[in-house]
Parts: sequence; C-alpha cells; structure tokens
Amino acid sequence: MEPPTLAAREFVVLPPERVHLLVARIGSTTPVEAIRLTKAMGLAAAGWVCPRVRFAGGEILEVKAERWVAAGLRGDLAALETIAGEVNRAAQSLGYLLDRRSFRPLLSVASVPGAATGPHLEAVVSALEAFEGDAWTVDHLSLLQDSFDVSAGPREIAQFPLLPAGPHSNAGQQAGSP
Repeated sequence: MEPPTLAAREFVVLPPERVHLLVARIGSTTPVEAIRLTKAMGLAAAGWVCPRVRFAGGEILEVKAERWVAAGLRGDLAALETIAGEVNRAAQSLGYLLDRRSFRPLLSVASVPGAATGPHLEAVVSALEAFEGDAWTVDHLSLLQDSFDVSAGPREIAQFPLLPAGPHSNAGQQAGSP
C-alpha cells in the first residue's frame, strides 16, 4: 500500500535522517556524563534483539506548542518496550530521573505549520489509519544529543547495533508481529 501523501503547503515532511523513534528523553548532559551514559548504554544494549515493525496508523502530536504528524508502528512492540525500559534503567543507574511511560511507538514524519485546519488534519489521520506499510527491522539504537539549532536536528553521539533475531530468540513471535 502506498503511504498517504501530505500537501506540501500544509506540512513540512522531515527528511529520513531526521525521523527517529524516541525511546527515552534523558535531558541535558555534560561531556563527561555523555561518556558515562554511552558506556552504560553500550553495556545494556549487548543483548538487545532487532525488532521487526511496520508503519501502521498515526496521529497528530502537540509538543511544546508545535504540531507533528506521527506515524504509528505495529509489530514487535514488546521488544521496543523492553529496550525503552532498559534504556531508562541504564540512565537511572547514573542518577537520571526518567518517565518510564514516555515510550510511544510513534515516529514524527512531518511538522504541521499553524495554517493547517482541523478538517485537513483529521483527513491525514484517517489516511494514516488506513495505511499499513511493509515490515522492516530496527537494527540499531542511537544516542542523540539535541542541538541548539532546531533546524539542524539532533546529533548522533553513539550507535549501538542490535542482535539479529535467531532461532532461540522470541523477537517477532507474539501476536500482531509482522
């Protein structure tokens, strides 16, 4: 199925390199804390398995007075939730206080300028609800640092590869997986 199209005048579609699945927001860190956090995440990530997911559904998000079109995910969400929980535990072990409920299987794919109308936003959400994409594998987790230049997007500090699902793994085996 083809993904829904977004009217260029009413949405600003993010380039692929700016689309991220947020599993936790850690906040500000010093360079030394970033090194400690990278080491802790590397240790925690050693056993994480690649989840298989697909785009399905979506919604409009409001974050800090900005609106975003977010595509939903279906598939091995239990593996993503496990990773999000372990990211939180690793950060908490270093003294960061995180909201463990912050993970939602959504990817922001476009910003919504103020001119977009309610009926048009409802039409976009309806189109997203009817869309289901092909399955793909989440093969790594990135530790990102927000930039002061919002237009530049976050900067990748570290990347942690995920393990391929093997015959003894339960990744992708629960109901609703791709």
